[in-house]
Amino acid sequence: MLTVYGVFPSCLSPSSSVSVICRPSRSNTSKAHLLSSFLYLVNVTSSYLLMLIVMTYNAGLFVAVVLGLSCGYLIFRRPAVRANDAYSAETCCP
Repeated sequence: MLTVYGVFPSCLSPSSSVSVICRPSRSNTSKAHLLSSFLYLVNVTSSYLLMLIVMTYNAGLFVAVVLGLSCGYLIFRRPAVRANDAYSAETCCP
């Protein structure tokens, strides 16, 4: 069977030896798009609210926002693993 990259399993025909390129089903795409749009809305809204808090020129609130963002970055942000790192797939999984 000839495999073409970018082909979705729902597009494969059992009688064909060549798979056809098609789009994923609309239900999966629309659910993922709605979730992504909602998370974008939350991100933008919280960013503007934090900006308004900082623009009050209250030093205590400013420090609280900066420390909160710094702690959140430290706790939840993980660096991306690169292929040329010392702990790559070849060293841990022969």
